[in-house]
Amino acid sequence: MKVSQPKKSQDRTASHSKMTDFINQLPEEVYAMADDISLSDLLIFEATRHWTVSLISNASVNQEKLPNEMEDEERLLMHNVLTINQMLPHDMRMASFSKCSNLVQQNRQNKRPHSNGE
Repeated sequence: MKVSQPKKSQDRTASHSKMTDFINQLPEEVYAMADDISLSDLLIFEATRHWTVSLISNASVNQEKLPNEMEDEERLLMHNVLTINQMLPHDMRMASFSKCSNLVQQNRQNKRPHSNGE
């Protein structure tokens, strides 16, 4: 099943949607680099797969928080995200959440100052 891709906006700051207000604050260089990375790339690469599955799933379960007014491009993007999420096996999503959670906990533990009783 091929999922439609939204047309990339030439002027990323022209959008008036609430969904894009925050993201428009990113430096243009980020968008330029992101244009060279596809969702497929993120799903194929082992280091990003679990984070990407988690992102897709989180975006899907929080859809009620989306603005009522979205541009066609954003609506299509969300439709595609929801469709992809439905195609992902439940066990895969749960394993991705677990792996992400474990990595976040490990990272937090590594950043905490170690107390040796000194």
